[in-house]
Amino acid sequence: MSYTEEQIRYFVRDELRKILDKGLMYSAEAKPQAQAKTELPIISSEILEYCDVSGNPVNKVKPKVFIHNREIWERINAELKEQGFKWVSDGKNSRWEK
Repeated sequence: MSYTEEQIRYFVRDELRKILDKGLMYSAEAKPQAQAKTELPIISSEILEYCDVSGNPVNKVKPKVFIHNREIWERINAELKEQGFKWVSDGKNSRWEK
């Protein structure tokens, strides 16, 4: 199978247009910008069971009800502390925040 010169030009032009539209081609002087990496916290099922999670990325975790079991509260607190959350004591609005 052979292609005409016109078919080849059309194909190359079409592929080049796709590349330029997607921003995949840039000049030698331009440096690609590094994308900022944001680590998303890993929320365990225990936290999701006892707490409401809000924000995108997650920046607030609020208990759904008062957690009477001290061991559960300590496990949740330890896990969230590892991820950079801090406990904010504010009566009914107490929560963990980043």
